[in-house]
This record gives sequence, C-alpha cells and structure tokens, in this order.
Amino acid sequence: MKTTVSELPLNARRFPASPLGIILLALLIISIYGGGISLAVWAGHTTVEAAHRGGEIPVLPWSFAFFFVILGMLSVIYGFFFRPREVRLADSIVGLTWWDGSCKAMTRSQVESVEVKFFQLVLRGGGETLMIPRIFSNWNRLTTELQSWAQK
Repeated sequence: MKTTVSELPLNARRFPASPLGIILLALLIISIYGGGISLAVWAGHTTVEAAHRGGEIPVLPWSFAFFFVILGMLSVIYGFFFRPREVRLADSIVGLTWWDGSCKAMTRSQVESVEVKFFQLVLRGGGETLMIPRIFSNWNRLTTELQSWAQK
C-alpha cells in the first residue's frame, strides 16, 4: 500500500490542502502553544507570590505549562512534517501524499467500503484502511467520487 508519488499516474487529479483548513490548523496550534506560554507566565507569577510568602514552589502550574508547551511543539511538528500534503485521484487509484514524496495508495478494485465521517473519509478493503482527513479542497467532489467506487 505504501508507494511513492512518482508511481501514481501523471493524469491524476490533485486535491491540495484547503487554505481554510491550513488556517484553522495554524490557529489551533497557536492557541495550544500560546496557552502553554500563558500558563508558564501564570506559573511564574504564582511561584514569585509563593516565594514572597515563604511557601513552596507550586508544581501543578508548571506541570500544566510544560504539558501545553510540549503539546504545542508537537503540533507544530505534525503541522509541518506529518500532515498529508494532497490527495491524488485517478480513474483506478487514490493516493494520499506527504511532504517527503511518500504516498499511501489504494486501487479502485481494493475498495470494499467508503465511510464518510465529519472529519475524515475512510476507505477499507483488501485488509487495508486509508483515512483521508477533511483538510483538502473540493471535499464534496472528492467524497462523491470515492463513494461511487464502493458502489461499483
């Protein structure tokens, strides 16, 4: 099922990532990372207050801040490197491509069922599963074409 982009047909239609989807992903990442930074500022404030009172360093605020900052960093890494780049659809094959040129593909004859969920499209068949996230442009056209594959 793993292949490279060069193995897909040249006449395959491309469904790139939707600009709105990229903006929403960026806003989500910014809010997670920014929340972690805000929590770190709050944790610093509570630490200074505790030090002035002669108390112990509060661990819980620093734990939350650390968690959200690390989660934000991992979200940035996912957004840049592990998020699928585009879907390529030909008459007999669909491929989900990544930034490094690798591709996860499924042929039309392999598709046994197509399940449309709100955030993704799931193709099953031949013991394989291909999950296409809802971040690509022309989502309605893509789903209708792939649903026709299951009807054969």
